[in-house]
Amino acid sequence: MGLERQGAILSKQISSSATVTTAGKTGLLYGVNLQVATAESSVIIENGGAGGTEIVKLAIDASVGSSQFINSSRSIMFKEPVICTTDIYATIAGTGAVANVFYKEIES
Repeated sequence: MGLERQGAILSKQISSSATVTTAGKTGLLYGVNLQVATAESSVIIENGGAGGTEIVKLAIDASVGSSQFINSSRSIMFKEPVICTTDIYATIAGTGAVANVFYKEIES
């Protein structure tokens, strides 16, 4: 039996490092948005939990200028979803950062 896509694209908002899909469940990664309040921040999306294979990293640093830096965001959306065979995990660094991860969980 092949992989079947389940339902609509989901969005999960996280403010600390966390598993996005159910641990051990294959996921389709459609995109991610990082929002920062006042500090340099980043989000790394990994396949396979903390320390897994890095899929994408979004970062916002102070080099954009202090007036543009406050309350800024950065996004990436994939034309085709990225398959994360183990699970989708997000590692967040920075004070006050929030990431929204867009995904589907797949059942076999």
